Amino acid sequence: MIDTQQGRGILKIKLGFFFFFMLVDLILSTFVEPHFNPQNIHISNSDIQLIVVCVVQIAINLILNVMFLILMWQTVPLRYGMIFDLIKQFKLTIFLIIVQFALNTLERVLRIINPNEQYITYTSSVFYYYIIYYVKYIIYPFYYANLLQSSLKLALPVYYNVKKWDNNI
Repeated sequence: MIDTQQGRGILKIKLGFFFFFMLVDLILSTFVEPHFNPQNIHISNSDIQLIVVCVVQIAINLILNVMFLILMWQTVPLRYGMIFDLIKQFKLTIFLIIVQFALNTLERVLRIINPNEQYITYTSSVFYYYIIYYVKYIIYPFYYANLLQSSLKLALPVYYNVKKWDNNI
């Protein structure tokens, strides 16, 4: 139970790290990658830099998604094996996490495969990249808003109070 001051402090630390990684993921996805064009870099290892940028973005996104699962870890439903009750309450969030991570990873892999093309002209040569790219950026606002709402919902005391879940235990 999270009634102790120490438990609340740990939850605040977890939420702080979660919000930090959410902000880093948002900055990397929004500002860094669209302006990163390997042809503008006049050094020989621009391919390596592109790979590093894409891999770092995938890793930050994975860390953010794992951090959400870590926030779920100490809740009463997960401790007592009521995983499906928790999934029912956060099914949209879990769906958006899976879809967004798949689209993000697929888009980054496609970006790594053909690094010598310019960002916009590369998309014109591969039609399905257009679809993945724009669907990903259409989903992003819903993903971040839902992730933020769900993380704040997980901070509510009801998820750490055994008495509220007695009917299901």
